[in-house]
Amino acid sequence: MFNNLNRDPEILFHMGCREVMDNVFIGANSIIMPNVRVGSNTIIAAGSIVTKDIPSGSVVAGVPARVIGEFEDVYNNRVQESTKQKNLLETK
Repeated sequence: MFNNLNRDPEILFHMGCREVMDNVFIGANSIIMPNVRVGSNTIIAAGSIVTKDIPSGSVVAGVPARVIGEFEDVYNNRVQESTKQKNLLETK
């Protein structure tokens, strides 16, 4: 867009760092913008656009992405679900 203005200097591209810490799930078609840090134990929902730093232990979604929950809550729900399924299998 800027290069079509025929002005000097020519703008080549915009660079920036993306820092993704440990144990991060990034959903399909998500975009993490430049100069953003994603904390540990984080879930980014599919199709989200991350424009700001995400604190550790967060679940984010949306355009722009915002915190919608906590990682520990999702983890605890999965543990309960798994325990229920295991108990159902053992009773058969």
